[in-house]
Amino acid sequence: MKDVGDTALIMCGYFSDSVNNTIVDLSYYRGIGKTAYTRLHSYVPSFYDKKNFYKDISMGFEDVVSVISILSKRGKDNSNDLLYSSFDAFRNDFKKIG
Repeated sequence: MKDVGDTALIMCGYFSDSVNNTIVDLSYYRGIGKTAYTRLHSYVPSFYDKKNFYKDISMGFEDVVSVISILSKRGKDNSNDLLYSSFDAFRNDFKKIG
């Protein structure tokens, strides 16, 4: 389930332009991603020592997609190194919140 949710996040956030040019649109990937994280929550109710981690990701799916989209645009403007370093910084900040 985690792989399905993560893939949906990447497809919606990083590859949204490519997905828009296919038969399956972004709403399909959003639905699949949200469902995957919701189901994952029932199996793994906490992650990174944060209760309801996957439930929160499911409920905030659009917000996470927006962050990935912003980071991907910055990465495309500059370099992939910036994308990876920005993602690492975001991930570290997210760990501190939980």
